[in-house]
Amino acid sequence: MFKRQGSVGRLPGVGVIRRHSRTLVPLALLAMVGCRVPPPAVVASGPPNPGPSTREVSGDWDDVEAVVRTAMRRCQFVYDGRVYFRTDPTSEPDIVEYKLIMVRGDTGLLRVKRGPVEGILVVSCRVGALGSAEAEACILDEVESRLARLHGRDYAPLEDLP
Repeated sequence: MFKRQGSVGRLPGVGVIRRHSRTLVPLALLAMVGCRVPPPAVVASGPPNPGPSTREVSGDWDDVEAVVRTAMRRCQFVYDGRVYFRTDPTSEPDIVEYKLIMVRGDTGLLRVKRGPVEGILVVSCRVGALGSAEAEACILDEVESRLARLHGRDYAPLEDLP
């Protein structure tokens, strides 16, 4: 049989691909992996905050634990532990720090310290590496309003809770 001119035969370059397939296949895979789009970054919302947000609020030290738990729930935070500190080794703890985790993954620190006068507490909060003014304001507003409602009372009124 005679082969006609122009019939389908071996394609030009097939031999080159077969000879170099051991190096071309890994290079093709690397090119595909290197061209993928990176995942979006998770950042704190709002403009950066230069330092922790701090407020002096009126309230009782005995109410801090319950108030902070309520405020964290309302602002979509959970806490990853707390640490008590003493400025005077012979007295009760007068500073408590809560490690915060926000729903979207940001971490932070809420610090409550007894103030210079009885009935005054200094509350400071920092969320995220750059700070998040909205998240910090939410937790501080909730802590401040709840401490004010409970100041001087021996019980937590249930009608105030959502």
